[in-house]
Amino acid sequence: MPPPPPSSRLLALLSARRPPPPLRRLLQIHAHLLAAGLLQDFSSLLAAAYALSTTATATDARTSPPSPLRHALALLSSLPASAYNAAIRALSLSDDGDRHGHGVVRRCLPLYRALLRSGTARPDHLTFPFLLKACARLREWGYGDAALAHVLRLGLDSDVFVVNAATHFLSIRGPMEDARRLFDRSPVRDLVSWNTLIGGYVRRGNPAEALELFWRMVAEDAVVRPDEVTMIAAVSGCGQMRDLELGRRLHGFVDSDGIKMKMKIKFFYAKRGGILTYD
Repeated sequence: MPPPPPSSRLLALLSARRPPPPLRRLLQIHAHLLAAGLLQDFSSLLAAAYALSTTATATDARTSPPSPLRHALALLSSLPASAYNAAIRALSLSDDGDRHGHGVVRRCLPLYRALLRSGTARPDHLTFPFLLKACARLREWGYGDAALAHVLRLGLDSDVFVVNAATHFLSIRGPMEDARRLFDRSPVRDLVSWNTLIGGYVRRGNPAEALELFWRMVAEDAVVRPDEVTMIAAVSGCGQMRDLELGRRLHGFVDSDGIKMKMKIKFFYAKRGGILTYD
């Protein structure tokens, strides 16, 4: 059996996003951290690595957590919310997929339930952005709606990162009226807030609403200005509407606002049969 890596290498080993060390190696690292009195320092990273491990037999993570996740849950049981958040974040960002296309992302759900039941920790503003991201990826509308209820109960609906994640979730779940209602009522907005809703309208085939919101952003928000992400969504909306005149209007805005989007606008015109010249 190889010796555990020195403490100086543990951070790099456990921080690697993928692939995580196999379960047998994680157990060795766990034992080493216990013996060296370092478990508290590395507990969040270790819990995330356990949660990400794919060495267990596939099960329904909602009812029977796989072996590595059980280790993560046991490790997290006496730790603060930050440790749970690290594990949920790692899972929500994972692109490992199983035959259903969900992979280890589904393990966010029992982790969140364990956090609620822990008695020693509670969800915070860093929990929900990644939990809602996972619910959107999994199309777990019931879990997502429950998380939104918790957001309101905990008074986190004025945190811009939580609100943006909730808007994204609602734009995926539908109907878009729910996402728009949240956006309109929110006391906090940033560029991501506008981009999330504009992109949601385009993705769901509502280009007129997307463009209405885009011009509202330009007219009303003196602090936040459109970026390339905004313009890609706006141009995509124009493409859906097949509106060459609106494309010209967007082109004029790009020129006046200094956004580096000319190639995307040029592509739109070419697709619609317009002719443009550039200096």
